Amino acid sequence: GQGSPTFVLESGEGVPSDAMSGLKQALAERGTACSYDRANQGQSGSATTPRTADEIVADLNALLSAASVPGPYVLVGHSAGGMFVQMYARTFPENVAGVIAMNPVPPFAEWREQGFPEMTEQERASEIAYYEGENGESFDYRVSSEQIAEAPAPPDVPFEMLLSTIAQCGSPDDICGRTYPAYEAIMKAVSQEWPDGGFSQVESGHEIHIDDLEAVLAIVDGVLARIQS
Repeated sequence: GQGSPTFVLESGEGVPSDAMSGLKQALAERGTACSYDRANQGQSGSATTPRTADEIVADLNALLSAASVPGPYVLVGHSAGGMFVQMYARTFPENVAGVIAMNPVPPFAEWREQGFPEMTEQERASEIAYYEGENGESFDYRVSSEQIAEAPAPPDVPFEMLLSTIAQCGSPDDICGRTYPAYEAIMKAVSQEWPDGGFSQVESGHEIHIDDLEAVLAIVDGVLARIQS
């Protein structure tokens, strides 16, 4: 695309940037749309692991600068990317016009307090290992959560939290179904930390941008309207 705004896409864990190509093409009709592969993914080079949120956003900021990508940016992140776009906005608020986080990874402290009671002992052990780096990109989500909590407060830009409903879970009795109410409550609270925060849900699988692109674009258009006003 071309012109303003500039959308910057941040994909989910273990997912190359081209997995968001459908959304990218749609956003290119609304402005300039950019995506990239994180280190250790796709066409990008390697980096030591485990990696944390501050390293991810530092890489992204350096890339945008080196490529002379004009801002301010509307950040659109999914899953792991939904966590990282929050960190980017809090670290580089002067570069950001709006943020959309789709099914982001929940912050560890709140997840341990509210989600862990619904898990078995074995599930809790697996979840801790996952948060500490045993995942598709060796992210340390536990340290990343601490970094986000210690970062400056969210900026006063339009923010939208978009979640899939419990329909994304295989069963009300599996780990996803049992912990979903906690996840929903945590994400609502996160959205309320933003001065211009919003919270929406859509009946969809985890990859909302693939399962219900129109719902995502409706959220995008709403954020753009809030930016313009």
